[in-house]
Amino acid sequence: MMTTLTRIVVTAAVLAAAAPAMAQDGATTGSASASGASGSASGEWSASSGSGGGGGHLGVGAEQMSTGASGASVVWDAGKWRLGGLLAVEVQGETDLFFGARFFYRMHQQGPADLSIGAGAGVFRNGNADVTDVHVEGAIQLRAFLNQAVAVGASLGAGFVATGGDGTDDFLGLGGQLLGGAGIWYFF
Repeated sequence: MMTTLTRIVVTAAVLAAAAPAMAQDGATTGSASASGASGSASGEWSASSGSGGGGGHLGVGAEQMSTGASGASVVWDAGKWRLGGLLAVEVQGETDLFFGARFFYRMHQQGPADLSIGAGAGVFRNGNADVTDVHVEGAIQLRAFLNQAVAVGASLGAGFVATGGDGTDDFLGLGGQLLGGAGIWYFF
């Protein structure tokens, strides 16, 4: 699953680098580019459809927590904050299941990008080993909207995994790129 998520994020990043930048309009409202983006004097950006971080939108995609757990995600973006759920199921003999939730508060927005701080938690049930692990993270997340509906993001932070008694040690990590995760979302 990690390899697929990495491919998606790398492809989206290449497309973002090749796409023309969306400029902000200095007026209080108005067209900033032919793409239909609008700007405001406060520095907030939102797409003409209201998405792009403007709030009140549902997004679906895939993302990874700082602890390494990843899955399909559903995100409710309320503008200043967002709440998302992650779900991953793998059936190979026994069933492995991961369910998690993440909350992020937007601290800064510039153009079609925002920077947020948040936390997440999840439970991983390993059916083969009959073990349950608890994942907890604190992270910062950078999102960039490639257009009015598609966003890519990367997060990094600290994560802790409490293992469920299978003889392995708990995991505590604090760092940068190696503890980061990425995601891609489509907002309606």
